Amino acid sequence: MCGGQSELKFSGEGQSKLESSGNGNECKPLNVGLVSLIQRVAPNLPIHGSTQMSITSPEGAEFARELGCKRVVVGRELSIRDIAAVRAGTGAEVEAFVHGRVLHENYTQYSH
Repeated sequence: MCGGQSELKFSGEGQSKLESSGNGNECKPLNVGLVSLIQRVAPNLPIHGSTQMSITSPEGAEFARELGCKRVVVGRELSIRDIAAVRAGTGAEVEAFVHGRVLHENYTQYSH
């Protein structure tokens, strides 16, 4: 996660900190408003839509992709079928949090 509580004026140092923050080599903004800010101050930083953006449909995933998100993390409440529908309906990469037996039993079926 990166970004801030409000839109700030970024210096070169601020841009560098933003580009080096986040989860590895990407940024997961908390909401759509931060996507445009990140694009302006760190245009080379890949943006991944976080679960806090409440992406639960193909239309929501596609909206996030059109805003500039390369990957979206869908809501945790989605079923495997719902996740597959989101994946089929967007050009964005789709990531989902799963746990326990669901992951183990369905990994092969839904890994592609």
